[in-house]
Formats: sequence, structure tokens, C-alpha cells
Amino acid sequence: MKFLPGLLCAALWALPQPRPFEAAFRTRQLVMVTASDWNAPTGKLSFYEHTENGWRFLLKDIPVTLGKKGMAWGKGLHPAEWNVGTQKREGDGKSPAGIFRITSLFGYGDFDSKMPYQKADSTLYCVDDAASVHYNRLVRSGEVTKDWESAETMRRNDHQYKLGAVVAYNTEPVMPGAGSCIFLHIWRSPGSGTAGCTAMTEVNLLSLLRVLDPAKNPTLIQMPEAEWQKVRSRYLLP
Repeated sequence: MKFLPGLLCAALWALPQPRPFEAAFRTRQLVMVTASDWNAPTGKLSFYEHTENGWRFLLKDIPVTLGKKGMAWGKGLHPAEWNVGTQKREGDGKSPAGIFRITSLFGYGDFDSKMPYQKADSTLYCVDDAASVHYNRLVRSGEVTKDWESAETMRRNDHQYKLGAVVAYNTEPVMPGAGSCIFLHIWRSPGSGTAGCTAMTEVNLLSLLRVLDPAKNPTLIQMPEAEWQKVRSRYLLP
């Protein structure tokens, strides 16, 4: 059987009983990013939190930019059988689709947050060389032996990494060449696609980062709208 990019077999999505998302992924904070289709470089973000009365929206339909070539399935918390069709690869210009934990924050100055936070100075890099033992990791140049030919400086000469969040994509174990250094960060400009991250205005990013709580295991769902509707039904989301 031949699949179009991103097409999922209905049988793979079937479950005898839908499961609550908060129980399946042990999370009480959900960042939801959707796009119109697999090739769209823009989308929208909503944030909601689970309480004793169910899920409630805190942020809704924030404009975001995605990979300049759209999205592709990537290695995350979701079942591996979802990854049918185009897969995220290093340098493909696509944002990863799937379910991922948001693990820490970074930025140019001090930032008051419950999340773990790293100040980005000239020593902080994210390694995107698939041959390096530090591939897809944030490292400080003075603390590890340099074995990479390519790495992204986290203290840029522009505003895009003034604040950001680390998306736990392609982890445990890291697959060389499957993509690296995926963040939520400040966009360059409205409609400007990224190299594979998800970006938004500084004001909107601040609103999101200030409410993230590691005790609630903040989790990102990112995918085209049609796939989101399947997840929504499968995991009893509003």
C-alpha cells in the first residue's frame, strides 16, 4: 500500500476505548500547535491546563511560524506507528509533528520561571553535527571536548533566541540524522518560516513561558489540523 506524506492508516489509530490525554502522557499542561496542512509554514498555538474540572484554555489561537517546508513526523512520545509517510531529517526545513515534552528554557538574560533555565552566552551551543557524540544536545564549549563540525550558537546576533524553550525531540535514544535543536522561540517576522522550530512574537512567547510548570510536565502536540482531530478523539480532548 502506498501512503501519501503524513497519511495515517485508520487501523493504526483505532483503540478499543479512548484514553484521557492527561493519564496517557502524565501531563497537566498542553501546548497545541496546528497547521492547515503538511506543507504550511504557519499555524496557530493554544495552551490549556488540566484541572479537577477538566481542560481549560489559557491562551488561544496565537499565530506561529513553523518550518519553512512545513512539518514531518518526528520521534517523540507518540506511538511509533503514527510515523507513516515523510519523516523529519536533519536540515530538511521541517518542524517535527507529534507529541513532545517541553523540558527547559533559555535566553540572553535573567528570567524568572519555574522551568529549568540556561543563560545563553558565547559558550552555549546546540550541536547539529550528526557525527558528534553531543548531537542534539545543548553544551558549553569549555565543559566538553569539541568533536563537532557544526553547531548552533545560542547567543545569536539577533532577537530570535532572546527567550526560548527546548522541545524534547529525538531523545532517548538520540537518532543521528533524525533532526536536532528544536525550540519554541521568537520569530524573525510574521510569516517567515524557520529551519524547523516553532516561533511567535516575544509578547506571546512570554505569556506561554511564564505559565509553564515542570511539576505539570508541559507537553507539546504539533501536527496538521486533520491529524489533530484524530488525536482529539483518541485522547478525549476538548
